[in-house]
Amino acid sequence: MEYMYDFGDCWKHVISLKGRTEASNHFKCTDGSGHGVAEDVKMHGWKELKEAYRTINPNKSQREHREWFETQASNRDPNGLANKREFSWSKEEVNWRLNEVGL
Repeated sequence: MEYMYDFGDCWKHVISLKGRTEASNHFKCTDGSGHGVAEDVKMHGWKELKEAYRTINPNKSQREHREWFETQASNRDPNGLANKREFSWSKEEVNWRLNEVGL
């Protein structure tokens, strides 16, 4: 399944449905990977933001990108993306959100 998120930035998401489980009245996420993308960072901006966290000695621009993501982004993450957090995610949070929207 594919869908386009934020037509201005054109984030294409691909969701794979693999296997089945017992029938239920809602969707449930069983696996995944990757930190949620920063809102309004644009496609190239996301790559640059991740690079800013991978850099041992970030330059001024990279430090500003980090600070923006940790304190100002609409979906900010005070913990940032250091220490491979760009790959982290919470199955519990995803399932809570699916339940909240009634899926």
